[in-house]
Amino acid sequence: MASETTQAAILILRAKAVEMYGVLKDLYAKQAEVGDSEKIAAHALSLAQLEGAMLTLQQYFNNAQQAPPEEPDVGAPEDEESDEDEMPGRILGPEDSDTLRRTLEVHASTKAAAESDES
Repeated sequence: MASETTQAAILILRAKAVEMYGVLKDLYAKQAEVGDSEKIAAHALSLAQLEGAMLTLQQYFNNAQQAPPEEPDVGAPEDEESDEDEMPGRILGPEDSDTLRRTLEVHASTKAAAESDES
């Protein structure tokens, strides 16, 4: 599909959505009458459908001619030992993390304080 055709379809949907939004604003601003709630609900549904269609076209067809982003250049690891420390499957312990070690110390002191208060 030509880029101009998809752009035209997107603009048509945008124009209809803006028109629907204007109708909703007018209904909201005027004095309420019987049946206005049904009109507002119907126009809101139409607006949501138009916006959804417009976004779908933009997502799937508007950027079709743009090249995908290039993959970042990942350099070779400088030190193989550092790869072992950062293995995704390895569970870190207190010896590996200062934060975990401090957290465990705080929990231990809090637990000790709570036990001494209960006595």
